[in-house]
This record gives sequence, structure tokens and C-alpha cells, in this order.
Amino acid sequence: MKNLSIFHKVLIVFGIVVLLASFSFLHLINKTYEKALITQGRNIAQLVITFRKWIANYGAVWTKDKYEEDKGYLLALEGQNGTLKSYGTNEVLGTIPAFHFYAHNPALATRELSGLTSSDYGWSFRAVSDRYLSPTDKPDKWEIKAISKIKEEFKKGSKTGEFWGWDRNKFRFAKALKVKKGCLKCHC
Repeated sequence: MKNLSIFHKVLIVFGIVVLLASFSFLHLINKTYEKALITQGRNIAQLVITFRKWIANYGAVWTKDKYEEDKGYLLALEGQNGTLKSYGTNEVLGTIPAFHFYAHNPALATRELSGLTSSDYGWSFRAVSDRYLSPTDKPDKWEIKAISKIKEEFKKGSKTGEFWGWDRNKFRFAKALKVKKGCLKCHC
């Protein structure tokens, strides 16, 4: 380094400073991106939990057999004979015996909502357990790790019940569901 001119020494120092600044900037962007994903994961998890809780409060949500764009999903029930009207247009659609209705419990509604978000937006969610009943609810490797880590955190006194991380090229977020005793009759 003794034989280098001042220009070359300044150039080397400047290059090192630029490299360090670039790495710092990339690290900052990466951390900001990850924090945004964690916040998004928390928000989505809370919305799904609230959605499930809302359905559980009614036992199930009943829907018509099919969606008709001009009539919509919402129906108004009038009179003793069970006349059904389109909520928006007030058009008489028929009586209760003329329609088929389907009950969507919290688990089914969650799967259906996840299917919609997956096809429309490219992200999905699901409820899993280490004590699953259906083979479709069996946790994958990442979910098994998440369940284990969340249990460890609860033992240490944590109240959040969250775990997140990367699974290959996907960011994944897990949150514990608090289960009420009344809900266990359908799950045990």
C-alpha cells in the first residue's frame, strides 16, 4: 500500500465505504420487508380468528345453494309463510322450501375463505393442530416446527403464541388459536 498514490488510496477507501453502505442499505431493506410481512401476517391472522369467532357465535353461517349476481347472497325473510326476498332489490324469490341452504361451520368457512384468497390474491391460511382428526388437517414440517416453538414459548410465559419464518421462498406466519370448551365437542 506504500507504493500506491494518494488517488488510489482514496479510491480504495471510497470503494470500501460504498460497499459497506450498500450492504447496510440492503440489510435495512430486508429487515423492513420482513417486519412488513410479520405485521401483515398478524393482521390476517387476527381477521381470520375474528371471522371464525363470529361464525362460532352463531354455530354456523347458512348460505343459499348458489350465488346469483342480480340477487346477491343476502336474503330477507318475511311473514309466517317464509317468503324470501332479495335484500337489495326486495324482489320476491320464493318461499323457504324452494331453496337449499348450507351450514358453514368455522372450519369449513375458513377453508372456503382461504380458497378464495389463494385463487384471487396468491396467499392462503389454514387451521392445523398436532391433534388433528382429518388427514387434510395434518400439519406439514414447517407447521409442526411452528406448533412446537409456540408451545415452548407458552411454557416460558409468552402470551403472543406466534411463530414466523421462511419456508423455501415463502414467508409463513403461525398464530395459536384459543379454543373454548364448547368448541371441543366438534373437534374431539
